[in-house]
Amino acid sequence: IVATAILCGGLFIVNITVMGESGVEVSTPTSQNLRQMIDAKNAELEKIQTQREALEKNLEVINKSGSGLKKEINTIDSNISQLNLLLKSNNLTLEKLDLEIESVGEEITDIDEEIVNKKETMAKLMVELQTKDRENMLFLLLKNRSLADSLAEVQNTAKLNSSLSVNIGELRDAHFNLNQKLDDRELKKNQRKTEHANLTN
Repeated sequence: IVATAILCGGLFIVNITVMGESGVEVSTPTSQNLRQMIDAKNAELEKIQTQREALEKNLEVINKSGSGLKKEINTIDSNISQLNLLLKSNNLTLEKLDLEIESVGEEITDIDEEIVNKKETMAKLMVELQTKDRENMLFLLLKNRSLADSLAEVQNTAKLNSSLSVNIGELRDAHFNLNQKLDDRELKKNQRKTEHANLTN
């Protein structure tokens, strides 16, 4: 594993490089780094938008000025500058969407792992509860030396039921979050297709 720093939008981003079994380097930016890179792209896009607005105001001034060769040249220069900024904006948007898709993909992986862990926890709790369900109060009294021990056993069962209910709620929330992230990733992929089509047309 090798850690390197790259410059993105004026920010130094730590990048983790992992050597795979085949010896091929696999670059794996962390979630925090991805967020920083996305923020850097947003800052660049905002800067370009400000430049485009300034050019539009300048073009309005040019259009209000008198006719002549100078006006035509200034208009052409302004239009070319606008086109260059638009192309730069499209490329930056594509790069930002790629980063966002990767970031959402990592979130989906994390949620998948959370769901697996919740299911494993629920399975263990259910096994414990099923075991205790087979033990009636008389058996508990006979098994334990005192009434206090029996009451503690009952309280433990109540805690297991409570934990199971909490896990069921958390699992439901995790599935809801997973569906939201899947929809979000699909939306960003469609946005990327549209942006790419605009760039190539």
